[in-house]
Amino acid sequence: MNRAAALLLALAVPASLPALGGARSTGAGEATASLGAVRFETSCAPSVKDDFNHAVALLHSFEYGEAAEAFKAAGDKDPTCAMALWGQAMARYHGLWNEYNVAEGAQAAAEARGRAAANPATTEREKDYIAAISEIFSGEAIKAGEREDNKPDARGYSEPARAPQVKYRERMAALHEAYPQDDEATIFYALALDVTAPRADRTQADLHRCTALLSPLFARLPNHPGIAHYIVHCTDNPEMAAEGLDAARKYAQIAPASAHATHMPSHIFAQLGLWDEMVDSNRRSLRAAEADVHASPCDRVGHTLHAMYFLSLSLAARGELGDARAVVARALELPGSAACDQEPTVVLAGYVMETGERERARDIQVRGRMGPVVEGILWMTIGVGAARTGDAARAKAAEDRLAGMRDARAKLPGASAESRIEVQRLAVAAWSARARGQDDEALRMLRAAADLQDRLGAANPIVKPVREMLADMLVLSGRPGDARIEYEAVLRRQPNRFDATFGAASAAEASGDGEAAKKRYRGLLAFAHGSERPELVTARKKLGPGADGGLRP
Repeated sequence: MNRAAALLLALAVPASLPALGGARSTGAGEATASLGAVRFETSCAPSVKDDFNHAVALLHSFEYGEAAEAFKAAGDKDPTCAMALWGQAMARYHGLWNEYNVAEGAQAAAEARGRAAANPATTEREKDYIAAISEIFSGEAIKAGEREDNKPDARGYSEPARAPQVKYRERMAALHEAYPQDDEATIFYALALDVTAPRADRTQADLHRCTALLSPLFARLPNHPGIAHYIVHCTDNPEMAAEGLDAARKYAQIAPASAHATHMPSHIFAQLGLWDEMVDSNRRSLRAAEADVHASPCDRVGHTLHAMYFLSLSLAARGELGDARAVVARALELPGSAACDQEPTVVLAGYVMETGERERARDIQVRGRMGPVVEGILWMTIGVGAARTGDAARAKAAEDRLAGMRDARAKLPGASAESRIEVQRLAVAAWSARARGQDDEALRMLRAAADLQDRLGAANPIVKPVREMLADMLVLSGRPGDARIEYEAVLRRQPNRFDATFGAASAAEASGDGEAAKKRYRGLLAFAHGSERPELVTARKKLGPGADGGLRP
């Protein structure tokens, strides 16, 4: 890390934050103290056992670059170890991030198959692991993933097709059934269920299957990083988030040296509106990223920007706009982001949508390659901000770009035009229609977007929900009673959202329900404080003297 980056990270984290529970290990034998405890049985030489387990611990916390290097080091020590090459292939497949490195992954998988065939000590179980990851990097998989808009980025990563990922999941299911005593098979199978789970399945059958597999293991292996991590991922939705809270609170303690492990609990904290814990989680993540001298520059930038995104939103939710703006400013100055195909203005985009400072949407840029999730957030923020500040041309450009993304992705096997990107396009189109004076059409489109978002199961706790936008628009249209219904619907799924809580209070008051308004105002002051957000000043005035003193207890 260069000196400027270190300074930015140091500024983002208060000096009062307690030290991490353990420094990242430079020797595999210390993995338990800083990355969690993993025991993965292989036929490799006993001399690489600790090195291999260290590499798997890194893999389970999505420290992919370091995991690849650690698996390579194990393979260099034992050139007959086929599973070291399996690990290198696994480190090139980032299922939940929807990316893979085809060239490097396919080479590692092929070498693993060759080494396994040449070494009679390689077990059938190990060959099954290698066959599973080979599905991701098979010739069929590579061909299925080739699209004009899916060229590899500067790191060599592109977006995998769904069919090979389903085949991988099926292979892992068979491995789990064949070797019921193999905890690692169960853990990796649970992750595969999460990766391929249809998000539009309202029963969430695969996600419940994931937690059913992992929960008994968590009781028996409380220091395993993958178990806690994947429980958090599988419960990262409004309906299941409470189930993941215990794992979320423990995961950072299990692997305190991992920037991802210290950040990941904040996904559950965000779902449940636990802003204090979310702030602490991401400050710890920034410190872990700064302390990790083994991470590649691009991995460090990615972890840092992700934590900054969550940190700025949770600070804003607590009413601390000055601190949130400081995090955004530091993100925009982060060295190395362009070279790593990272767009730092996504941190600004999240802040703009959360705080309503729409004029700042003019500063958002879309440069280089990025995944559809990040690009969708950027263009939606640009479009909504432009529509609400009178820049019709830029709003139209954003809507057109989202339409193009929607149409391109609709051509993929099994895809549909009813997508999260269409939700974002409709949101931009709705605010553009309102800017033209077409209020009824605007409300119709925004309601359609909110309903589609609900059907897709696409509620994201770190992106302003479209139903909250619908409520905002109903307020502007002079319909507080209808707005209150929508705000309350948002809060049932995503408690303690700042805008929805204040909006529900204001709408209740405008509808003549003073007691309900006071309850919501008190709720707002329970998780937000200070006077930087005018809504908090208003809430105290409505409640009278001594509401909370304006200070956090």
